[in-house]
Amino acid sequence: MRRRRQAVYYRTSAEAAPFGVFNARMTIGGQPIPHSQLRGSELHWRDLAPEYQKSTGLPKTGSLRLLSDGSAVCNQTGVRAARLTDADALAAIARHHEMYPALNVRIASMQEALNSPGLDISTLMAMNPYVQNAQGAWGDAVQAAVRQDLSDIMNSFIPSDMWNLLFPGIPEPTLSGELAIVANSPVTGVSDPKDFYKNLAAAVMTQGMAAGSDPNCRLLNGPRAAAWLQTQLATSAVYNTHGQLLFNYEWQQRFQITAQYLSDQSDDAQYPDRSDRNYKKTYARQIDANVQSSIDDINKKRN
Repeated sequence: MRRRRQAVYYRTSAEAAPFGVFNARMTIGGQPIPHSQLRGSELHWRDLAPEYQKSTGLPKTGSLRLLSDGSAVCNQTGVRAARLTDADALAAIARHHEMYPALNVRIASMQEALNSPGLDISTLMAMNPYVQNAQGAWGDAVQAAVRQDLSDIMNSFIPSDMWNLLFPGIPEPTLSGELAIVANSPVTGVSDPKDFYKNLAAAVMTQGMAAGSDPNCRLLNGPRAAAWLQTQLATSAVYNTHGQLLFNYEWQQRFQITAQYLSDQSDDAQYPDRSDRNYKKTYARQIDANVQSSIDDINKKRN
């Protein structure tokens, strides 16, 4: 079972209320909107309540297309929505606190925890992603989740004609939730990241079918396809950028207290005099070291 995905927030203007995309649904005020669904890179909804139309700037019925630059555009009105950073999302939620009463309580509780002495180095160093399987072998659970996420993304971009030719009657793989958002996330120097995944389709299919049990595929050159894929992935800005987004996400899903340490580090930057914060420790170097170590390990296994 896949772990729960976190919400990603957008807004149509600085004054508009934020709305989220969570578990392939639109959310407003912390509640899923009926008759809403994320289909690939488009968010569809209908019969949006009048008060939500007014507060968000969205029409009663419509769809948003998620763009490669991180923004979104309404197909019906042309209104653009900006994707919010975590800090901007929290600020927007606080500004429209009457729409998010439960979430504001949680934010206040988290802030109280951040201001307490509960964050310590022992808890930080206990964030160990290595787990043992039923056979007794050890592996990095976060890396495994990221590899599966990236595999799901690559499979989803296999062209329909190729998929239907080889697997007639079997539904094509699609993306939703966080994977759909990451697959459409912008990459510096790349006009459209989706083109990268589309170019991998033939090799992805060849490698997968060659490793299967179908005797008709025994002559497919799976090793050559795998070697070519490794070369493409190792030098791809898209794979690297999206892999880091997924790694950060999967890490924080497994170790949710990480967000508190990161916020604690952000607070420390505003208080350079450590005595003002009761000699509060910073943890950025330790977190960065753990994350970079796991990323390096992924690259070694990939190559």
